[in-house]
This record gives sequence, C-alpha cells and structure tokens, in this order.
Amino acid sequence: MAVLATLAVCAALATCAHGTVPTTPHAKWYQRKEDIVLTINAACAADRTVVLAPDEFSLSCTDASGRPLRFAFMLREDIKASESACVPTGGVEVCTLVKEDPHWFDRLVRIESELGSHLTVDWTLWREVDDGPETWLDAYDDQLPELDSAEALAAAMAEHEVIVVDVGYRWCSKCSHTPKPFMELARTLKGKAHFAYADARETYELRRLLLADCSHVCQITILKRGENASRVELRSELPENVNMINAFLGPLITPLADKAALKPLRRKNPAVAVAVGLT
Repeated sequence: MAVLATLAVCAALATCAHGTVPTTPHAKWYQRKEDIVLTINAACAADRTVVLAPDEFSLSCTDASGRPLRFAFMLREDIKASESACVPTGGVEVCTLVKEDPHWFDRLVRIESELGSHLTVDWTLWREVDDGPETWLDAYDDQLPELDSAEALAAAMAEHEVIVVDVGYRWCSKCSHTPKPFMELARTLKGKAHFAYADARETYELRRLLLADCSHVCQITILKRGENASRVELRSELPENVNMINAFLGPLITPLADKAALKPLRRKNPAVAVAVGLT
C-alpha cells in the first residue's frame, strides 16, 4: 500500500523522489475478440509496479540506468483485471488484457490524445474487423435526446422527476428489438417522464450510474430523483410497460386537502381511489 501511495503522489506531481520526470515509453497493441495484447518498450530493472483495474492500466519502474518509466491510461471499455497480467519478456513488457465482454474494441484508450504517438497499432498482427450494420442505438437518432455525460444526467435529473434511459453498447445486438417498444412508451408517457438513450462506450462516466450491461434480458434504466437507479425488463406489450413506469411516477398515496385538490388527479388518471377518514 505504501508503494502504491508513493506512486500515486509521484504520478500527481509528474515527478519521482529524485525529481526526474518519468519517461513515457512507446507501446503498440493489437486485439483478439477475447483480449488485447499490449507490448511496452520498457526494460524494467527495479521498482516495477503494475496496476490493473477494470478501467485503468499503469506500469511504473526504473530501468538499468535508474531512469523512471511510466505508461498509464484509462481504458475505453472494461477489462477483467484479475485475469489480466504483464510479463517481462526480452526487454519489453507484454501485457494481456482480458476483455470484460468479448467483442472488438473501436479503440483502446478512453481519451485518444492521452498517449498520442507513444501508443500505436501493431499492424503486423492487426486484423480488419467488420463493424457490421447500424446498431439498434442508431434507431434513436433524432428521435430521443442522448445523454452524453454525467453532467447531462445531473441536469436532466434537476429538471425531471423521473428519467427512463435505454443504455447499452453499440456492439451488443442482443436487444435489437428494444427501440420499437421503447419509442411507443416514450410517446405514450410524454410529459410524465423524460425518455433518453445512452451509448455506454461514449458515456463512460454513466456506465455504472445507469447499470449498463449486455445481458440476454432486455432492460432499461429508471431513475427517480432522490432514489437509486433501477434496472427493469422492457416488455413487448405497451400496457405492461406503461404500468411499470407508472409505479415510479408520483407518490402512491396523495393527501387531499379538499375536494378541489381531486380535480387535477382525475385529469391525469383514468381512475382514482379515495380513502376518507374521520377525525
């Protein structure tokens, strides 16, 4: 823990204990459907530390001359940290990063300019990947607003009591039928809840907030102000979906001060049950 804490401070200040700015070595990468192979030109001699997290990678060490080296970046998509590893091999570090979900990454680094020319594609081992047809998320273009940041989500929550989001990955085709019932639901409940969509790759900060996944059960995310997000299954029948969303709209019991307060409720709901008590 002490070593990691020291490295964290070193990274924050972009210097190490002896005042030398760490050198960023060159690296190249290629991918297979299940994993990524990253080769870093770092001949580590001492102080070697590798940090592997689902969304983060870093390698720090010093070479034989005492020069500090550091190669670090935030990942575009998650990896299985416990199954990933780096192995020193012939003066380089060969790192195998196992993907959380087997598919083809469109890029490795979350922010493309983060490493610049220090990271290149290993074209000798690269294979062309067919991106395939338009994905199901494309069906929402110009139809619904897209949440593209945590700030956009916070702004929407400040304006709307309930937000309903279809969030997913463009490479995941397991729920390609989702847009039709979701759009029907959005049209039916327009004005009662805010409907939007999000690409879990583009909106990395929202990935965990919106509980994104690529499961066999097609689900949408519902957020009600002041409550935790809920992941619910989207049905094929509109009445079932409407009833599901209605359960999140407004309080289950509304106190009525007088008879006049009943009129707005009757305009919004086809049926209203009233319990009258005497005190």
